Amino acid sequence: MARRALGRSPGFTIAAVLTLALGVGASTAIFTVVDAALLRALPFRTPRQIAFVSGAATPQRDIRAASFLEVGDWIARTRAFDALSLYDRTGGVAAAWSDEAEQLPTEIVSANYFDLLGVRPERGRTFLRSEDEVLDRDAVAVISHDLWQSRFGGDPQVVGRELMLNRRRFQVVGVMPEGFHGVAFDAQLWLPAAMATTVLPPSVLADRSNRSLAAIGRLRADVDLATVQADMDRVARQLQAEYPESNRDRWAVVQPLREATLGDSERLLRAVFGGALLLLLVACANVTALQLVRATGREREVAIYRALGAGSARVLRHQLAEAALLALLGGAVGAIAARGFLALLLAALPADVLPGYVHPTVDARALFFALAATLVAAGLGALPALRGVRADLSGKLRRGAPSAAGGLGDLARPRPQQLLVMAEVALSLVLLISAGLLGRTLVRLTQVAPGFAPDRQLAFSFKLPTGAYERELRAPTAARLVDALAALPGVESVAMGSDLPLRGSQSAGFLFLADGSTPDGVRFYRHRVMPGYFASLGVPILRGRALGAGDREDGAPVAVISRSMARRFWGEERAIGQRFRVDDTERPPVQVVGIAGDVRFRDLTTDLGAAASEPDVYLHYAQFTDDDMAVALRVAGDPDTVAPLARAAFAKVDPNLAIYQVATLPEVLASQTALQRLGTALLAAFAAAALLLAAIGVYGVIAYVVGKSRREIALRMALGGARRTIVALVVRQGMTLVGLGVVAGLLGAGLLSRALAGLLFGVAATDPLTFVAVPLVLLTIALAATLVPAWRAAALEPQAVLRGD
Repeated sequence: MARRALGRSPGFTIAAVLTLALGVGASTAIFTVVDAALLRALPFRTPRQIAFVSGAATPQRDIRAASFLEVGDWIARTRAFDALSLYDRTGGVAAAWSDEAEQLPTEIVSANYFDLLGVRPERGRTFLRSEDEVLDRDAVAVISHDLWQSRFGGDPQVVGRELMLNRRRFQVVGVMPEGFHGVAFDAQLWLPAAMATTVLPPSVLADRSNRSLAAIGRLRADVDLATVQADMDRVARQLQAEYPESNRDRWAVVQPLREATLGDSERLLRAVFGGALLLLLVACANVTALQLVRATGREREVAIYRALGAGSARVLRHQLAEAALLALLGGAVGAIAARGFLALLLAALPADVLPGYVHPTVDARALFFALAATLVAAGLGALPALRGVRADLSGKLRRGAPSAAGGLGDLARPRPQQLLVMAEVALSLVLLISAGLLGRTLVRLTQVAPGFAPDRQLAFSFKLPTGAYERELRAPTAARLVDALAALPGVESVAMGSDLPLRGSQSAGFLFLADGSTPDGVRFYRHRVMPGYFASLGVPILRGRALGAGDREDGAPVAVISRSMARRFWGEERAIGQRFRVDDTERPPVQVVGIAGDVRFRDLTTDLGAAASEPDVYLHYAQFTDDDMAVALRVAGDPDTVAPLARAAFAKVDPNLAIYQVATLPEVLASQTALQRLGTALLAAFAAAALLLAAIGVYGVIAYVVGKSRREIALRMALGGARRTIVALVVRQGMTLVGLGVVAGLLGAGLLSRALAGLLFGVAATDPLTFVAVPLVLLTIALAATLVPAWRAAALEPQAVLRGD
């Protein structure tokens, strides 16, 4: 019976089903991502007890890395962890195969790392405690299941075979189970902590001021995160007292593993999921409003049923069955549509926004969510049925009884249909303002000058194997690589150095003036660059000169500094010729020979000119070598076609060198706004859909009341009322309804926008422009939705309407 009743109103049924499908499908697709990223347990034993421990600097505890000795002190002195493992997610280790060199994502860990995570090897064993004790003694490795299959062909005798890693021989002692890739979720190889010399020189491991490591810990069952943080603060204070030069203002920050892994993506996911739920509520409210209109139009029909003996319970069951069937149809279509929405979402997701453990899929959990959303829609859809049964319908049988007794005055009265439309307007406004705030942030970020020219630049990284390239061999090798790359077809220029803008891996230290004093503990970032670095990247030299081939290894140390550093310490006019030390050794101080424009190395949001900023210093690579390197090639054509040529050029210089992290600099620059772009796009899509539904809801309630008030309008006009007066009356009443929804929406947006604060840049959570412009847009669209039925009302012919009644 319910099916036949809905079949008699195909327009209403299709509109309601599609509206619910939009809300259910979109919210279910977003739920799959939220579920995979935030709700499902990480693939480790009791993952809630696993924490990530980072080094931190300054009283504000800005997250930094820790030194090898510092992590060792954490492990020895902490009381709140059951187990604590050194952790280094390196840029990779070069594995030499018969046909090529490959950079393998690698984790360097303590022997207890695998037990800490509760994971056992599929074959062989993990590291022994004794293999943690002596640097460089036990060259053993554990490999992933994927690497076992791809490079060893699934050889059952793989344990005991050798690997050539960074030109050093390692013995495979174990294979981890399929799907395990460490807490980085992409690792293919694990080395013991005592073999950190594979990627770091022994001198670095003995230096408390050289920091690149972190730790992974399992909390004791009887402690919480606050207790653990307090314990690590105790250890940090001990180290500050014992090592004041290297550990001044140094701390350790403890974070849940999921929080440390997701970063700002967690905030984005929560915001987007909230937006999807708001869209679902708007869709449910819209369908409920449609059902109220339909129920009001069927009041005479229901009255006849009851007059013929149908009891209230039977009528109620019939209408509830219709509401339930409608919700189930919408939910079913929405669950099917969720797969399509999810595919579109995953295609739009920027790289690295979500960690490797996140694999969204429309599974049983997602379908359960869709069912829950359907039940919410069914519950709201039952309200018109309850209202219709409880109403006094006796007057509906009298000929000519108007269905909307209140007439046009009903528009601004708090009746269920009007309240639902107000809710749609309010929820739509919250979504619009959220999208507007992120959109304004995106505009601000795109207006930030990066300080370099990213166009037609192909970037990649490589590493000179530690131990294989002594200091005196690095600069000549780098020069040969520059020459080989510059000779490639299509390559116009080469920028090579220890790092590139916005690619991470910056090295920082404390700044020492020429007399050895440190000005208020100022940290700076050092960039070791080859000649041609500035010109190739398009970084302007504002005063003085760039670093060139004439600055030799045995010559006077020289440096180019950023404009912000020059202004901060000496002024641009007096900076050239100044001297300072880049470390506290006996090495001679460097002399400033040039001032470069400010470059965005770390992010787009840091105020480089702030008093507490950390300036950039460029050192000549021949005078300050490094083994971690990055390259940017300015090319004449398609950058992607140059990558294979670059690999071949490296192989000719040294077959053991592998390039990795290949990307164009425009892609790198775009990654800096990835969260804001994704959030803006999704919230804007939700907001547009909600705005459309709200406009339809406004139009529907006004058109319905106007249609039921034809006799009232005709009487007003027959008694001399002007047509413009009728239009003004309808618009005033309709916009009063919308205005109340806007006020409620502004209050809600003011509260909820603070959840986006961490994703905003240059825009306040209560940005006046957004909070004024967005409501004006909504009011304009609502006015258009109101004017259409108002003009139709004014176009009525009074005599025809009155004769018909």
